Amino acid sequence: RDASKKSEHSSARLDKLLIHPLWGYVIFFTLLLLIFQAIYTWSGPFMDAIDSGFAWLASYTSELLPAGPINGLITDGIIAGIGGIVIFIPQIAILFIFISLMEESGYMSRVVYLMDRWLKPFGLSGKSAVPLMSGAACAIPAVMSARTIENDKERLITILVTPFMTCSARLPIYIVIIGLVIPQTQVL
Repeated sequence: RDASKKSEHSSARLDKLLIHPLWGYVIFFTLLLLIFQAIYTWSGPFMDAIDSGFAWLASYTSELLPAGPINGLITDGIIAGIGGIVIFIPQIAILFIFISLMEESGYMSRVVYLMDRWLKPFGLSGKSAVPLMSGAACAIPAVMSARTIENDKERLITILVTPFMTCSARLPIYIVIIGLVIPQTQVL
């Protein structure tokens, strides 16, 4: 009986800190910074290994097949295309490990409470924070995670807004578009 009182007391103290009007946000954004830094740091070696593995497979296949359009389709199209998608799996996996840890520890419910006030004016609930946060890694699983939102309107808004979160897969596309739209020479 005494142990349950200690547990309730420590949980109340934790709640006081984690949903504090100032320190709650500081802790949350610091945790997000650490999570995203870890994602990009830890996934680097795995992404490099996947990239070199698919590059090796493409060159091996290119040597195996005779030169021509079928060779280009398989090596430059299929193998490079699949490699371009598979390379992001380590980042997504690490993000979802962190999100799972946050959910299992009970911290995510505190984040939902904390973010509810900020997301309400946009027609979203605090539960939208998880899909929006996940959307920074990949929009597809983030949209799928919106299924936990009970309110149909909030779920739909979250699903429609989540793809606007920029992810690392879109950065090369942004660079290409910027290169095409913004001229090399100075205007005016």
